[in-house]
Amino acid sequence: MDKDQFRQLMNKLDNIQECLEVLGKPKKRTKKSEIDTKPCWLTYAATYRMRYHTWPLRNASVNTILKNIKTTLITDAERVIFYYLSLEDDWLIRQKHPLKVLYAQLQRYHTDWEVQKKKTGYDTAKDTLWNLHEMIEMHDNYVEIESVMEDGSDHAGEVELP
Repeated sequence: MDKDQFRQLMNKLDNIQECLEVLGKPKKRTKKSEIDTKPCWLTYAATYRMRYHTWPLRNASVNTILKNIKTTLITDAERVIFYYLSLEDDWLIRQKHPLKVLYAQLQRYHTDWEVQKKKTGYDTAKDTLWNLHEMIEMHDNYVEIESVMEDGSDHAGEVELP
């Protein structure tokens, strides 16, 4: 490398440095705000258990589906999930109301729920969900108290429904 090549290289580095100073330091990537899927999961799990007398499985794909449902429906998510599980469709019952089907046809089930609500003038899911969430909260409190009584340690932050 001769002197001219070295000067050109140094000029390029100076230009890069100037650009960085003008632009500022690169910002650290921030995590997207996490969407709270716990109310959706509790609604699905508790309603599923009431219907089929067993807990549904939960894994990464279920969490992703719940996150997508919550992102799409925002405040209506829990009510549409409850509505979906209350349907007496033979095929859905044989399939055990999978979340994949709800998500794949989310627009349909949301519309059906809206139409049913307007037709009857009453949102049955609202009252039922209120009671359901109260029951879940009572269950969570019971499990926390029970775990403290068993070994004397506090597991309050670790307790979740299966």
